Amino acid sequence: MNSLLIIGAALLGAHSTFRLAHRTRLGVIRSSTLASLLFVALTLPFGWVLVPKLQAAFFGASFVGMSDAKRLAEKHIFLAALIFSACFFGLSLLPISLGGSLGASAFLSCLLTHALAGRLERAAVRA
Repeated sequence: MNSLLIIGAALLGAHSTFRLAHRTRLGVIRSSTLASLLFVALTLPFGWVLVPKLQAAFFGASFVGMSDAKRLAEKHIFLAALIFSACFFGLSLLPISLGGSLGASAFLSCLLTHALAGRLERAAVRA
């Protein structure tokens, strides 16, 4: 159950940031900030032990949502957020701080998604 909540928070973080950034005139940084602050404000009243991990997953996935629409289409954000969740689970097992790890995980997930999407598009053109 906890894993599903973390994946849901990551998907919500990536999509809300992407949509705010590309459907309004806020820009990516303000969109990430606004979405993250709203999520923290909504989850703060809950006293669950899981809340800090949910907030970290949302915030890290908002970096995925900051991707340029020309590099990652909206349909690819879903896959990148799932890959980010897998990276986040791996990082949460290590006794390290999450500061730079969130950005590195977001970069890695976007890189893998971009490479995978390019490969699938080239395979579709050949077929």
